[in-house]
Amino acid sequence: MGPTYDALVIGAGPAGLTVALGLGRVHRTAAVFSNDKFRNDGAHAAHTMLSRDHVPPSEIRKAGVKDIEKYKNTTYFSTTITKITRTTFEHFPGFIAEDQNGKQYSGRSVVLAMGSSDVFPSDIAGYSDNWPRNIYQCPFCDGHERGHLPKGILVSSGFHPMFQMVASMFQRMGGSASAPPNFSKDVSSEPLPPVTIFTNGNEPNMSDDATVNAIETATALGMNFDKRKIAKLIPATSEGRPVKSQYDDECSGVNIVFEDGSHTNVGFLFHKPPTIPNGQSIISSLGIETVETQFGTDSKRVEPFGGTSVPGVFVCGDISGPFKSLNTANYHGGMAAAGLAHYLTAEDDKIALARWKEKRVSEVKVPAEDVAQKKKIIVEQREFKPLLVFTLLSLSAVVQSQLNCQQGTPQEKTLDNVRTSRTSVPNSPFGIVYSPHGNIAFVSLDHSLANSTLGVLDTSTFPPQLIHQIPLPPAYIREEGALGITITNDGRHVLIAAGPGIIVVDASLAAAGSPSAVISTFNGTTSTQNPGFEATEITLSADNSYAFVSQEYGANPGFTTGNIDVFKLHQTLPNGRLTGHPVGTLNLGYAVVGTALSPSGQYLYAVSETSTANDTTPGTLSVISTSLLETSPSNALLSSTTVPGCSPVRVLPSSSGEVIWTTARESNLLLAFNASLLLTSPNSSLISSTVVGQSPVGLTLVRNETRILTADSNRFGVANATTGVSVVDVEMALEGREGAVLGRVETGGGFPRELGVSPDGGTVLVADYASGEVQAVDVGSLP
Repeated sequence: MGPTYDALVIGAGPAGLTVALGLGRVHRTAAVFSNDKFRNDGAHAAHTMLSRDHVPPSEIRKAGVKDIEKYKNTTYFSTTITKITRTTFEHFPGFIAEDQNGKQYSGRSVVLAMGSSDVFPSDIAGYSDNWPRNIYQCPFCDGHERGHLPKGILVSSGFHPMFQMVASMFQRMGGSASAPPNFSKDVSSEPLPPVTIFTNGNEPNMSDDATVNAIETATALGMNFDKRKIAKLIPATSEGRPVKSQYDDECSGVNIVFEDGSHTNVGFLFHKPPTIPNGQSIISSLGIETVETQFGTDSKRVEPFGGTSVPGVFVCGDISGPFKSLNTANYHGGMAAAGLAHYLTAEDDKIALARWKEKRVSEVKVPAEDVAQKKKIIVEQREFKPLLVFTLLSLSAVVQSQLNCQQGTPQEKTLDNVRTSRTSVPNSPFGIVYSPHGNIAFVSLDHSLANSTLGVLDTSTFPPQLIHQIPLPPAYIREEGALGITITNDGRHVLIAAGPGIIVVDASLAAAGSPSAVISTFNGTTSTQNPGFEATEITLSADNSYAFVSQEYGANPGFTTGNIDVFKLHQTLPNGRLTGHPVGTLNLGYAVVGTALSPSGQYLYAVSETSTANDTTPGTLSVISTSLLETSPSNALLSSTTVPGCSPVRVLPSSSGEVIWTTARESNLLLAFNASLLLTSPNSSLISSTVVGQSPVGLTLVRNETRILTADSNRFGVANATTGVSVVDVEMALEGREGAVLGRVETGGGFPRELGVSPDGGTVLVADYASGEVQAVDVGSLP
């Protein structure tokens, strides 16, 4: 494949070349790819570019390449890149680009500078014959040389006030102040060359004040309006030869032929056709967001550096904004080079820091008997100042032994002074979530094969009261019943993971006890995939436009891998009915269960109990791009790491997004990971490991994230073990200090499974799956 470049720059126009020049200045390597096709190929010269005015674009590119060559760290490839995929190298994330011949190139980052293409009007013959020689899209770029000739403004669709403004600019080019230097005739006292606005049969919106004002202004300036429908455009000729101007070596104008057979002539037409970005398949597969404007479609750039929703991908030049010019492209390229330099340096620094930490940990000498007693290596806080990393676990053979499954029965003191209460519910409570409005919570009441319901709790009392049960469709539940549950940001819809997909419930109808509260169901069936049968957890994208569902055992033959099913959600107005359709699937390890969204909305975290269908393999924690899940799910995996211990089942990010917590059920562990290192150096991302109660499952943060609670299920009935909720001091857990577990809140029976926190943070509801109870815990009474 060849070397791994710091940047893969797709496009060798002014934007891409400026990126390479900037990277060369800071000693970064770049591979620049060009298909040798440029949007301004037909332009005879560039203008309004300092020191390059009236220089052909091809000469400007040649000069740019010569500037870059002196730094000797840029490689040029004359080829067309057709595909770019994300990958993970040994120590950092990266990308693989593939050209039309199947040759691959690797890089740590990507710059999309492929330019854009103009979409010409389909109803005007001859348009392309005159572009860009006689049809201009920018008064700063063209028009000056023909300022003495009649001018036209072409309106190919609706009239926009911008057309009048441009017409005024072109009109003023006809006076002596704007004439070419060798224009000897004084026209300052004569009428300016006419400007005609050709509406091409389009009627302006006279109910719009801005449009009316623009038309009145154009009329006041003596401009003409021609409403005839245009049939074709013909370059102006005389006896078959182009008409020349003493100020211009190009064809002097265009003949406009109308549908009625009449015609007229202007020196040039102004028209700005909409544009579309080149390489749309690459943009889509990477998950780059696009924006629509009156000027067309562009890739969405994050100012000032041109970053995107995908880490490590930058956009610049014509592909990334409505104002397309050489100066804009140069500016974008320079800012992208600066952004890349910062991005790459930050990634290098993370790798260096992770290696330093690994080295420091390996130098700590711990007697084998001490490992057996303490079950971890503790590095003194004073040796590591960064807040998030006080404790690191060496994964050498001697330390790995403390991470084996079922380390015995954890012993915790009982917290007798914590205020709790219990509410009996039918069936087995699984998922639980509060409504953001009012004193209502929803709980999925699981009963395999039939009779699963959605319970509605009145939480205005302590304990809460079960006030309604909403029947869920039995045919949809299948083997495992109704499981994970979530609610939309606006509180209007409850979504339940069940069987092959999602059940949608109208929250207000459910709160009122309406039997018609279930409004839709949808599953993961596509043309290439059958649905799974055990949807377990459900997480919504930040804007609630997508749902990500963990299918524990997937839908592949033999159910040998789990997956994340992706659904696009649609809300029908005005009734607000929520429906959805499947987008695709990302295959992960075996028994994919817990998922959670990063606070930024950029990442989905997912855990699988084992990496393969062989139960002896360790589980994994994966970082997934949500933007790629929405557009190209199979390419969305950014990184994955083996989870120390056995059977990671739930995952939870801190509100800052810096720490990712997981529960390892079969090792009785609460694990903390560094979120940044999960992306850049996954195998060095573990911060700490804390032994909690027997078989922890659900987890939640409370008390301004100074406490983390785990639902210790004792799912498999370990002898002499108890169930309950462990209360853990977050700071002590991150530091790896003994005594981080402050105690255990007793629950009423077996298998506390999920935890839900009230909007005010004052109450935690515990779904006790085996005892058929929901237990309320007063957070204020916790130690």
